[in-house]
Amino acid sequence: MDFACSFTATLAGWSTQILLVVCVQYYTKKFEDDKWAIHYYAPIQGHELVTRRDLIPSEPDHPRARAWYYALQLGPFEHKLSPIVGTRWRRVTFIVTTGDRFMSAHEINDLFEQESPAGQLYVKLKEMGKLVEREWWIDEEGTAYVVDLALPIKDGWLPVTFGDRPSPAYGLRFAAEDEPDVCLREIQARLRTFK
Repeated sequence: MDFACSFTATLAGWSTQILLVVCVQYYTKKFEDDKWAIHYYAPIQGHELVTRRDLIPSEPDHPRARAWYYALQLGPFEHKLSPIVGTRWRRVTFIVTTGDRFMSAHEINDLFEQESPAGQLYVKLKEMGKLVEREWWIDEEGTAYVVDLALPIKDGWLPVTFGDRPSPAYGLRFAAEDEPDVCLREIQARLRTFK
């Protein structure tokens, strides 16, 4: 079985230190019953800096043919039992996580850190049985936002952000130092208005 992992990160502002340990294969809708999940992973054994032309020689005249990319050398893919599933389609490009979180994760949201205010709130909401997404894309009138948390409501999503991260005006915003229990009460009050 052949797999390809691509990272479309430019070099500007990026450290040359690679912090990844494994590369995962995320299945899209095309895989039907296996969709929206991570079923395989492979150790990253090395990396090199190459041009796009080196990676895709069949497109020598592409506008970014001379752009630099990291090419990752992967070890053999291993089957992840049980897979890490997503409840909905999401754009997955890169998630920083730990080996412990990766091996114990049941769903994509479990891969994100849980020590930050958003992470603590995510855990509390999950413990209450609430559906909640992490690092969720929301499109509002042609403007795309990535919010810390998103909870499904009748006709869309209730976005929740911390700090000065851009978000839709109708969402909830908390300071990074706000107590998770205070945030939780405000989220519950807002959710009641949508019933």
